[in-house]
Amino acid sequence: MDAFNAAMRALVGLLPGPLSKWHPLWGLGATALVTAVLALLVYRAVSNQAAIGRAKDRIRGHLLEVRLYRDEGAAVFRALLGMLANNAMYLLHSLLPVAFLLWPVVAILAQLNLWYGYGAPTPGDAVILKAKFADALPSNSAPGLTLPAGLVLDAPPLVIPSENEVDWRLRGQKSGRFVVEVHAGGEGAAAYRKAVTFADSTAMLSPKATAEGAWQAFLFPGEAMLPKGGPIRLMEAVYRPATVRVFGRRMHWLIPFFVLTMIFAYALKGVFRVEL
Repeated sequence: MDAFNAAMRALVGLLPGPLSKWHPLWGLGATALVTAVLALLVYRAVSNQAAIGRAKDRIRGHLLEVRLYRDEGAAVFRALLGMLANNAMYLLHSLLPVAFLLWPVVAILAQLNLWYGYGAPTPGDAVILKAKFADALPSNSAPGLTLPAGLVLDAPPLVIPSENEVDWRLRGQKSGRFVVEVHAGGEGAAAYRKAVTFADSTAMLSPKATAEGAWQAFLFPGEAMLPKGGPIRLMEAVYRPATVRVFGRRMHWLIPFFVLTMIFAYALKGVFRVEL
């Protein structure tokens, strides 16, 4: 899973990365265009295009029947039944390509969420870093913490025994991606790493590093999984949720991304000769 996530980060980041200084819609639009083209190519290769075309032609034919014989109840009824049957065939032929596209699209969405789902803290801001442990912690001590240059501890660590959790408030002194090390058994013990990012523009933010299975790693693919069976089961940098401004209104990034992807797909389906 780590290798898959790393490859997807490299591929998906090719567009949002260079466009990070611009409005988020530029990165979302470029990625939506590439996603639409890839989806059209996959849909054409996997689906039965001839059968889809026949079903759509028959649906249009039955619609014409309804208009031509609108005064004949029996003919209209037969035409409506034919429309329903061919709609069912159309949906049936669409299931395979949609199922085939589901996982790649979800993987792309998980990657895009790293770029547009969270707002990057700027230098001078503080971020809470949480570590959840598999076993109970003593209430009077916290694991060791090693910080790179440019990142400082802004307050004493907070130990929450009831949650097996330790929180640190970290303040960034400059822009960059900083790797924090948590020593689960104190200083000198095995180090568990978590990235914390500060930036003045759109940036890839990894909120979670987890040891809670491949599905969680798939949904939060910003960095490598934590070792299974280790003392730390989850490390989280708490970033604020982000929105995208579109025509003066703020909305979740998924909305413009899906709208743009559909627009591009329907605009280009004739170019790629795809029946949708």
